[in-house]
Amino acid sequence: YRESKKLYDEDEDFAVKARNYVVKLQSGDEYCAEMWKKLVDVTMIQNQRNYDRLNVSLTRDDVMGESMYN
Repeated sequence: YRESKKLYDEDEDFAVKARNYVVKLQSGDEYCAEMWKKLVDVTMIQNQRNYDRLNVSLTRDDVMGESMYN
């Protein structure tokens, strides 16, 4: 995230592409939605590994993405 934020702030081409992908995702673009789902799945799997390693009793059912809180 930090590297992307830095690149976003320093590289206008990257910032434009990033904004365009956000618009596509929010507009229901199938490709973007599928890529987002894959990213979330990979993240949740890794988070669960960390929870298990730390003996934290959270499961995927206990966790929601930040967009669920709006």
